[in-house]
Amino acid sequence: MAEERVQRRLAAILAADVVGYSRLMEADEAGTVARLRTLRKEVFEPVTAQFGGRVFKTMGDGALAEYPSAFDALQSAVDVQRELAARNSDLPENMRIMLRIGISLGDVIVEGDDLYGNGVNVAARLEGIAHPGGICVSGNVYEHVRNAAEIGFEDLGELEVKNIERSVRAYRVLIDGAPNATPRMASAPKPVMARHWPTLAAAVVLILAAGGVAWWQPWVSIATSQRLSIAVLPLDNLSGDPTQDYLADGITEDLITDLSRIRGAFVIARGTSFTYKGKSLDLKEVARDLNVRYVLEGSVRRAGDQVRINAQLIDGETGAHIWSERFDREFKDVFSLQNEITGRVASALRLELLEAESNRLKQGPPASMEAWDYALRGWAELWTKTVSKESTLEAKRLLEKAIALDPKLALAWTGMARVHFVAAIYPFGIGERIESFKNAVEAAETATALDPRSAAAHVELGMALRTQRRYDEAGNACAKAVELNPNFEEGFACLAMIKQAIGEPKASLPLFERSLRLAPRLPTDARRFFFIAWGHLLAEQHEEALAYTNKSGTVDPRFPGPYWVRAAVYGWQGKKEEAKAELAKLAKLDKPLSTLEGMRRQYAHVKGMEHAFEGLRRAGMPEK
Repeated sequence: MAEERVQRRLAAILAADVVGYSRLMEADEAGTVARLRTLRKEVFEPVTAQFGGRVFKTMGDGALAEYPSAFDALQSAVDVQRELAARNSDLPENMRIMLRIGISLGDVIVEGDDLYGNGVNVAARLEGIAHPGGICVSGNVYEHVRNAAEIGFEDLGELEVKNIERSVRAYRVLIDGAPNATPRMASAPKPVMARHWPTLAAAVVLILAAGGVAWWQPWVSIATSQRLSIAVLPLDNLSGDPTQDYLADGITEDLITDLSRIRGAFVIARGTSFTYKGKSLDLKEVARDLNVRYVLEGSVRRAGDQVRINAQLIDGETGAHIWSERFDREFKDVFSLQNEITGRVASALRLELLEAESNRLKQGPPASMEAWDYALRGWAELWTKTVSKESTLEAKRLLEKAIALDPKLALAWTGMARVHFVAAIYPFGIGERIESFKNAVEAAETATALDPRSAAAHVELGMALRTQRRYDEAGNACAKAVELNPNFEEGFACLAMIKQAIGEPKASLPLFERSLRLAPRLPTDARRFFFIAWGHLLAEQHEEALAYTNKSGTVDPRFPGPYWVRAAVYGWQGKKEEAKAELAKLAKLDKPLSTLEGMRRQYAHVKGMEHAFEGLRRAGMPEK
């Protein structure tokens, strides 16, 4: 009997996958399934059919489609991503469904309605390389579509991808001139030519000019090679004593800071990393959610004067262990131990650790480890999600002990600057507002003098100076923080808030976006989204302002800022009933902000607030 002949054909294959599917399902299983079904029926399937394609396989979090030509597949992918972006624009971050898309052109095996073979496999691997909301295509697809109108391409070179014997030439698609995919090499690290080694360049240049400062300009994109990107997850405290959490957290913070100084590294900010604390994690899913290549995790166990740290570096693409080790040291040697871990990570990734720029390597251990211990405890109080009078006073007590033991400990003075700043902006009755801001400036100046290379100290100084309308000095301080640590999201947020305060709200928005990229999620996102909404309001971009107030309210409906921004927008739009409702909510949450007199007093340091005040007047906010 003659052997049945295998049916083959050449086809363009599109592979699409939902970003963060497990996280979405865990948060809202029924809602996620319903939204996916709607998007599949209203977007993916109709657009696929429009360009002559057919969906031949669907999974819970993805789909495969076949097209008659590479051009049809690409046009379909672009339309799908544009439509999803439009639909997501009005949704909070935790409800957005985003796709990664990969496209290849190759030989496939036909088996009924299903397709198999190298063409399908390559498309699936390219999808894994794509950035959320982005598209990545193979070299032979590029050759067919390279002249497509309104679409640009960036050559990623020859990439080694999982389970594909030969390297794959890949291109990222630039929709409307914007990068929509970031390369994520799926093999173990190996030396590459310079053109495959895009570096993270976030240098800050300050040019003194007549009348003030020429600000740092974002001419280099942060979204660089995934080969150099890493998230440091909070080290687990295995001491059996929850009160020792502060030590594990402090060591994690130092590792994030030191890894940020590796040449060309992109490191997720502390605030976002700590949202994963205490959770059972799929490290591959974490890497995909944060769009990083590597994940560093581990644990800390302290028993008396002995400390044991376990650390392991994971390839987020494959889940493979690149490096792991256990360290046993005396507590007094914990500083050299952290330096050693950072160096091992750098060596494992074949990156260059700039020891001259590493703060702790340069400064050495503190004069008193007990003082350092108290300082970490104080910062642990300041890092709590809910700021309170009790946590602020406890932080002050612990930091004062640290300073008494070691008056030259910059970490403690930086914490004291934060304590005074919090005392000034929250109505706790801890101290008089103007005096507290003055104390914050003095403490931050002491910290920067003791440790000129502390990015955190410079941010505290910049934020405190901003409230005193010393904008040029504040700008210098925040820009210095970004120069010292290009991965410090607080530095970019600080710069943004100063631009906003001097009456340049439009210039603040790209800086806020950089902060968002470095820290995709934070416990303080309600405040961050409020500041962005506020910037859009001052820039008279009312719809954008509303969108960000909705994001802020979703994170924390108790935070008062979004309510007055919404009321001002509704005032300008003539929506009196909606404005009245927002003002009523504001009055319940923050009585001092419920009058124009109170608003002017609260935001006296911000220029260009007239548009906001006029909107609130139209909304019906009383003068007194």
